[in-house]
Amino acid sequence: MGILKRGSLVIALGLLGLPLMASAGRVVVGVGVGVGWPYYGYGPGYYSPYYYGPSYYYYPPPVVYAPPAVTVEQAPAAYWYYCPPARAYFPYVRECPVGWLAVAATARPHAAAQPPVQAPTGQVTYSLGDVLFATGKSDLRPAATGTLDTLLASISKEPERSIVVEGHTDSVGKPAANRELSQRRADAVMQYLVAHGIAPQRITAIGKGEEHPVDSNATADGRRHNRRVDVILN
Repeated sequence: MGILKRGSLVIALGLLGLPLMASAGRVVVGVGVGVGWPYYGYGPGYYSPYYYGPSYYYYPPPVVYAPPAVTVEQAPAAYWYYCPPARAYFPYVRECPVGWLAVAATARPHAAAQPPVQAPTGQVTYSLGDVLFATGKSDLRPAATGTLDTLLASISKEPERSIVVEGHTDSVGKPAANRELSQRRADAVMQYLVAHGIAPQRITAIGKGEEHPVDSNATADGRRHNRRVDVILN
């Protein structure tokens, strides 16, 4: 007859072969816990098979990939500043009593090779030629946004200055109609500037009609020059 024995409680902690597992491309290590239960009965004592609890997997830390550094080249100056009486540009002429005329940088030979030019102190006039509106209309053309966005990039750098938007026409048509058209065009430019972040209290819009030509109205080219919107910074 066998001998009645009482088994003892055994807790086994161990590495279960340290199995290597691949899950979604990651290597993990399994750690198990084994527990033996007591046994009562006749015959030689023994322990029941281990019960393995949940395995815990420790993943390697994630790899963080830093984006490559991006080099941004500074855009060339959008405008050069011309003094009509002196027939010279800033900074080659330091003062211009009648006010500076802003000229698109691409209109000056070799402008792209020159360093960026900051707006001089004193009055500066951005003369937007006959590109913003169709004949007899006051709705901005789709192509006008590029010109106005370039203007915005310049005047946004000088928030302390007040702005006057002047509309001008040629002499074709009745003076009263031309004045009314020039006012609507000045208002359209002002509204665009306000819609793109320029404070409305900085801006005054005035329609000048045909009263202030910059060229002769006797020729087609002269009339085209006279159809313009001047944006004046004071």
